[in-house]
Amino acid sequence: MLIAALVLLGAILAALARLIVMALRGPRLFAELRRRRKRRQGELSLVRGLVAVAAGDAKDAKRQAIAAEGLTDGSPLALLLAAQAAQLNGDTAAAERAYNLMLTDDETRFLGLRGLIVLAQRQGDSTTALSLAREAQALRPGAPWVASELFGLQAALGEWHAAEETLVGAVRHKLIDHAQGRHNRAVVLIGRADEALAKGDNREALGLMETAHTLAPISRLPPPAWPACWPAAARSGGPRS
Repeated sequence: MLIAALVLLGAILAALARLIVMALRGPRLFAELRRRRKRRQGELSLVRGLVAVAAGDAKDAKRQAIAAEGLTDGSPLALLLAAQAAQLNGDTAAAERAYNLMLTDDETRFLGLRGLIVLAQRQGDSTTALSLAREAQALRPGAPWVASELFGLQAALGEWHAAEETLVGAVRHKLIDHAQGRHNRAVVLIGRADEALAKGDNREALGLMETAHTLAPISRLPPPAWPACWPAAARSGGPRS
C-alpha cells in the first residue's frame, strides 16, 4: 500500500513538474510558433510576388510585395520584390527607394546598384548610370554584365580612352568573346577617329578608320560615326598604302 502511494505521489509530482515547465516555456513556444507561421507566410508572399512579376501582373505583384515586406521585416528579397513590383507598376520613385535601401546591405548592394543603373538608363541619365556602373565594377570586377554596361556607357558619353581600358580588361579576363571584343575595339577606333576629325587631324582619323575596318566591316558598325567622318578624312588624307 505504501509503495502504491509513493508511485502515485511520484506520478503527481512528475505531472506537476511538466505543468510548471509548460507554464514557463509556454509564452516562448507560442511566440516561436507565431514567428514560424509569419516566416512561412512571408516566404509564400515572396514566391507569389515573384510569379506575379514574371507574369506581368502588376496589381498582384504590388499586393504581394506589401505583404512580404511586412511579414519578413524588409528582408533583402522583399526589397527586391518591392523594387520590381514598383517598376512593373510604373512607380519609378518607389523602385528607386527600394534599390537605395538595398545599397545599405553588403549582401544586396550589387543588386541595388544594378537596379539603379537600369533606372538611370531608362531616364536617359547616362552620367549617373556610369557612376553607378563604376561602383558595381568595384564590387564585382569579374561580372560580364558590369563590363558590358561600363563599356557601353563610356562609349555613349564619348569617353573613348576609358572605354578602351575597360575593353582591354574585359578581353584579358575573358568577360566577352573574341568576336565581341573585335567589334567593340572597332567601335572605340571609330570614336577616336571622330575625335581626331573634330580636331582637324584627318589623316589620323583615316588611319583609325582603316584599322577599324579590318576588325569589323563598315556595315556592322553602329552609325553615325563612320558615315559622318569617312568622306572628309578620305578627301583630305587619302587612303594609306
